[in-house]
Amino acid sequence: MAIQLWRRPTWERSLWPDFDEFERAMTSIFGDLYSTHAEHPPVNIWTAADDLVVTAELPGLEPGDLDISIHEKTLTIRCAHKEREASEGETTHRQECSHEGFTRSLRLPFEVDRDRVIAKLENGVLKLMLPRSEASKARHVQVRATQEGGEQ
Repeated sequence: MAIQLWRRPTWERSLWPDFDEFERAMTSIFGDLYSTHAEHPPVNIWTAADDLVVTAELPGLEPGDLDISIHEKTLTIRCAHKEREASEGETTHRQECSHEGFTRSLRLPFEVDRDRVIAKLENGVLKLMLPRSEASKARHVQVRATQEGGEQ
């Protein structure tokens, strides 16, 4: 005789544990479908003085493979599909590195001066220096005192 765990009848309990159990089963079969997987390519963004600095990991790409554009406060990095061509006599046994194209759009914290952007690709890392536009820089306003009975 097998011992079974007693469960309350369905009408007396919540269904959430059943959904959790179902999700665990599906995750073990298909992987975590609900997780927020990192976007490709991975990027870092920070400010240095009046510049915004963006780095993106792009191993195996050449500068000519990339299309970078800026519209208002959105930076877009694109790469067309790039297939690795096998040399004569080669046989691929495993290919885990992605050669798919991608488009990655990032919302920037401020508008940048598009005419002064610098982009460098070195050792598989794209580095963008995006200077803050003059229009988006903070302006100091001088406060003047008024004299009684009139404006100054």
